[in-house]
Amino acid sequence: MTYASPSRFYKWPLTIGVAVGLLSILAAYFYLESRKKEALAAESREITRTLFEEASVEQIIPSSKIQLSGHVHLRGRWGACDVYCSSILRLPNVASVTVKPNNRDHKRFTLRRKGRCDATSTEQTEAKRLSEFGSRYWRFGRDQGRDEGSFDTAVAANQRALLAAWKLRLSKENCVQVDAAEVDPDFVLDNASLRLRPAYVSYKKIKDNFDTVGVQREGLIVFDADGQVVLRTAYLKTQILADPVRRSLYMAGGVENMDIGFWYVREPLTNFPIDSSVSLAQTMSQHTNIADGLDWQGPIDDATAALQEALKDTSVSARDPAFAFVPLWVEKVRFDTLSAQDRELLAAMIADRRIKQLSDFDDIIERMKDGATDLVPSLRARQAMEPTDSENQRFLESWLCLLAGECPEQIVAYGEPILVAPKTKHSQ
Repeated sequence: MTYASPSRFYKWPLTIGVAVGLLSILAAYFYLESRKKEALAAESREITRTLFEEASVEQIIPSSKIQLSGHVHLRGRWGACDVYCSSILRLPNVASVTVKPNNRDHKRFTLRRKGRCDATSTEQTEAKRLSEFGSRYWRFGRDQGRDEGSFDTAVAANQRALLAAWKLRLSKENCVQVDAAEVDPDFVLDNASLRLRPAYVSYKKIKDNFDTVGVQREGLIVFDADGQVVLRTAYLKTQILADPVRRSLYMAGGVENMDIGFWYVREPLTNFPIDSSVSLAQTMSQHTNIADGLDWQGPIDDATAALQEALKDTSVSARDPAFAFVPLWVEKVRFDTLSAQDRELLAAMIADRRIKQLSDFDDIIERMKDGATDLVPSLRARQAMEPTDSENQRFLESWLCLLAGECPEQIVAYGEPILVAPKTKHSQ
């Protein structure tokens, strides 16, 4: 018979006591650490709210839209005379627009009757300034379903028409004078994020990765001729630590450079509805008459009517100004869905030999594909007028093949298909 040593029984209480003690120490440590982290998080939240308050300014909203007129200055982060500038320039009662970028020389633009400019500007004719204007200025909020206001909506939906109308005006009616002469402004529009306070209130570093995020502020101030503020909007956004503090796992980098860790969850803090959006275009739409300067429809309608009349009158020369609208019309509709009126006009242009170059229509017809059989009679009529080896003939053959299935036969030489005389349905 064997007996256990009494000392072994005495070790169990000691082991259990040590374990309980260690667990108690660990529990206390984690409790104190969680209290410490919550205290740091609370400090971070308080600093964020303080920074947010420091960035806030009084909003001044007029009871009705500001009617821009006289000499208008654009001050701050404006570039050259873009779509904002040119739209204001075309308002009926505006005499000039002066663009004054930060720390750069200013330019003054004046819209004059054609022939009265001695230092012309063509900046407004650049398509890029229309198509990319929205991304060059501030906007906060959702990427989808964004309400940018009537000004942005009109520009986005009618970029090519706007550009065509502006080119029409510059070719027929107006010129843009540019000079360095400075005049006293009747209105100043400043989008340099509000000069009364810093544009971006800096973050504060807190230990253990509880740093605050800076408060970003954007807005627009409008001054009248006396320097009084008639509009001031200020939109703020930042990120604040979630309450209670919590962490989320993140993974970044490729397979070879995978970085895995935790980050503290932050939530958006704004002075506008988080599920909404704000932008310079929206602010301008709401509080000024800038959208009235987007007068593309009138010039386009007038030029279209003149071209339609010229096409009907065979005595009109191909050098008539009405035909100068053709490339601008193509530019306007190149990627749009054509209306019934547009299709009728396209058919008339194709059938008219005064329109020398048919290649400009290629993108339009290629997109229409088999949905444009109404163009086929015009294509056949024009085909009968063109030399068999001309560039126009090659385009006509291609379009008839696409729209009516009237495709040239092919022979093969050296492994490559070569087009020969077309074989049409009605000639079989």
